[in-house]
Amino acid sequence: IREGMAASEALPHAEGPERERLAAIIEAGRQARDHIIRANTRLVVSIAKRYIGRGVPFLDLIQEGNLGLIRAAE
Repeated sequence: IREGMAASEALPHAEGPERERLAAIIEAGRQARDHIIRANTRLVVSIAKRYIGRGVPFLDLIQEGNLGLIRAAE
């Protein structure tokens, strides 16, 4: 993920084969981030279930958990 972020910063200055290599690294970073998020969604739901009945709607708990997961992955 970090390599993808670094590659996205270097991409505007690259040309030719280097640009293609950086684009591939960026795509791999995006895929890794998406995989981490999808893999941990069940964890978010599991934790949200513990807080049912405490004044916050269940779907709001899941939404906040998913937002935290996305921030953590980035």
